[in-house]
Amino acid sequence: DRSLRVLLLPFLLGHLVVAALDAGRFGWSGAVRWEIHVVGLIGYCAGLGLVMWAMAVNRFFAPVVRLQSERGHHVISGGPYRFVRHPAYLGFVIALVAEAFMLGSYWCLLPMIGGLVVIMKRTLVEDRFLHAALAGYSEYARGVRWRLARGVW
Repeated sequence: DRSLRVLLLPFLLGHLVVAALDAGRFGWSGAVRWEIHVVGLIGYCAGLGLVMWAMAVNRFFAPVVRLQSERGHHVISGGPYRFVRHPAYLGFVIALVAEAFMLGSYWCLLPMIGGLVVIMKRTLVEDRFLHAALAGYSEYARGVRWRLARGVW
């Protein structure tokens, strides 16, 4: 779990470095209309809003995958968890993609391809752990079929 977070860091930094070089210095993406920046800002806020909603609903939300039996850990199926099993990861991905438009750099999406692979791997690791360790999670997963994006994965 922690190694996956460390693997994500170079992609996040690469995303920001490419954005800075593109939008701030070299202009690889060309002129980006102000409307695209606004749509990116709205998407960025929506993605972060989804992350915060998931955190607010899930009192067991934690940066590391672990069972919190000392706190009566149980399945959370309300809020955004009604739609996908890992809404915070979805919100994070939405925010990162929207950030490219907000910053005016389409090229900064390239490093995030690797970042998306790491996020998907972490989702699989967390999902497997919860299936094995958390009572009721398998039943929840049968009802909420999608891990990250409805109709996709």
